[in-house]
Amino acid sequence: YRGISTVMSMMQHSVTGHIWIAAYDGGVYEVDKKAPVAQRVRNYYAQDAPWLAGSCVFHIYEDSKHNLWFATRNGVSMRTMDGEAVRLDTLQVGNSQMRNVPTMYMTEGNDGDMWVASNTHGVIRIQGSGNSLSGYTFSGYSVSNGKLNSDYANCIYRDIEGRIWVGTGGSGLSLYDAVEDVFLPVHKLWNLPGDAVTSIQSDKKG
Repeated sequence: YRGISTVMSMMQHSVTGHIWIAAYDGGVYEVDKKAPVAQRVRNYYAQDAPWLAGSCVFHIYEDSKHNLWFATRNGVSMRTMDGEAVRLDTLQVGNSQMRNVPTMYMTEGNDGDMWVASNTHGVIRIQGSGNSLSGYTFSGYSVSNGKLNSDYANCIYRDIEGRIWVGTGGSGLSLYDAVEDVFLPVHKLWNLPGDAVTSIQSDKKG
């Protein structure tokens, strides 16, 4: 589709089969290959999609309840399986409201919590459920509270064992310690090259 600006991420919904594309300053594209030709691609911007926090979208994630989460330059928002909007704009992340926090990447923990990587606020943990703002709370992991060695989190990943990993820009790789509720640096321990981690994935052996 020639009209799409820079593509940041792409995924296929496990229930509908629709393909969702995150675009830099281009909103979100939904592709339904079974629809009539002229209706197969829909483009959503924040101003016309209440479930989209911002039009510069970095990542789209489907959780275990088949809701879609969107990481944008203007925070995180969620579109439920039935199309309802969940906006978290006014929840506090440190001294900032979520609408002012750029978010880069997301993953879901084993307990259903959402973990979000921000390139200004470290890692944000979202706990709660439902369609109401009051049903959610945030926890932050950053330099300011000593729970992460960098405020610049590029990516975040849950492995097959349920462990949460975060890659930072300048402080390497860290692993979440659930007992201490803190991210522990492991980059030097494993003698990894460089100090910037931009992506994390598991191979077939986990």
